[in-house]
Order: sequence, then C-alpha cells, then structure tokens
Amino acid sequence: MKIKIVIEDVDVSVAQLLGLLKEQESVTVEVEQTEAVTPIEVLAPVQEKKEKLPSQVSTDKVVKEKKRYTCPHCNTSYIYKKSYKKCVNRCIAKKKKETPKEVKEEPKAKPKFARKQPKVVKPKKKKSKPTYAPLTDSELHEMVAGHILGNPNTIVTSMQIASHYVTSAKKRYEMTTAATHELNTIETRIVAVLQKIADVFGPSQSMSMPIEPNGLQVALFAKKKPTVAQLVEKLK
Repeated sequence: MKIKIVIEDVDVSVAQLLGLLKEQESVTVEVEQTEAVTPIEVLAPVQEKKEKLPSQVSTDKVVKEKKRYTCPHCNTSYIYKKSYKKCVNRCIAKKKKETPKEVKEEPKAKPKFARKQPKVVKPKKKKSKPTYAPLTDSELHEMVAGHILGNPNTIVTSMQIASHYVTSAKKRYEMTTAATHELNTIETRIVAVLQKIADVFGPSQSMSMPIEPNGLQVALFAKKKPTVAQLVEKLK
C-alpha cells in the first residue's frame, strides 16, 4: 500500500516523520522541494457607492403605486395623509413666525435746543371811560358828611377828602381840561361844607381849625350822631 502525504508549511524533519511511522517498515518517504511562492497582495473589493434616495421616496413597488400627497408649501411628498397634514400645519406655523410684525413709526423727537417763538401778545383795547361830570352840591354834601361821620373822634382835613376824591375820579372818568380844572378846585368847595358841619354841631360837639394856605380840619365829639341823610338835610 502506498500512501502519499503532502505536508506544506510545517517544519517537520524526515526523522521525526519516520518515528511516527515505525510500524510501517515498507513506507517510502519522498521529500519534495517546493518552490518558494511569492505572496500575492490581495486588494479589498471596491464597494460601489449607491445613491441615497430621499426619505420620502421608496423603492418598494407597492409603495410607489400608492397615492402621494405633496405639501404646497415645501413640495415634500407623503404617502400617508396624516403625515401630509402635519407637514402643512408645520409650514403654516413656520410662515406665521417668519412674517415680520408691522413696525409702528415712532414720533419724531423734537429738537432739544429748538427755540420757542414768543407769542405775540396783542395789546388789549382800552375801554373807553365816561366823561367826567362835576359834583352837584347834594353829592358833595353827601361825600363830606360820610367822611366826617365815618371817622368819629378823629381829625379830618379838607386835603384828605379832596385827595381821595381826585384819585378815584381819575380812575373812573376820562379827564378833559375842564374836568382837571374842576378837580384842582374841589378842595375849596370841601372846605365850605366842612365849615357848615362844624357850625351844625357847635363848639361843644365839634372842633374846627384852618390849615394854611386854604384848608380846614374838623373833628366831631358828639355822643349822638345823626345819619348821613340827616346831616345832609341839615346842611341845606
């Protein structure tokens, strides 16, 4: 029986091999010298790149035959109606956020150092005053009696009464040349009335004294005093 054993890439000597085959005396061992094999570089297979399809596109024939829904806002296609409706709602909400709100125009700021124009004040029209009319004798008696009775136990002078009357008349009336002359001579008429009042009360109830150059001063001490009308009646 002839057995052919080929051992490759094993470091075994012939003696070792015969030791393993002691029981077989007729075994012939032939050693073949194999040629050195140059190792061949094996390159890894190049994988072809497959184009990725969009997530909404399917290669399944059954899926392709189904009806597709396309969003009018972003042009994305969907197979299921629920997904399509969600996409439409998202796109509408996104557009609302991106739409700029109307910006209100802020009022223009006034210049800080703008000078204000002064208001033109129109002069008020002066009201025309009535023309001055000289006092009658009854009016003059009433005025002087009022001063004397209104200041009891006090010396009243003709100059005081005349000054008070002239100031009041110039404010109330339009003064002409004749009116001014009348006011300048009013004290003389007042002195005459004061003298009459002193004569009515007598030296026991009154006191009179002339004042230079043409004035007169009178003071009343009467306990019972008449009214202005009663005194005017006595001066007639």
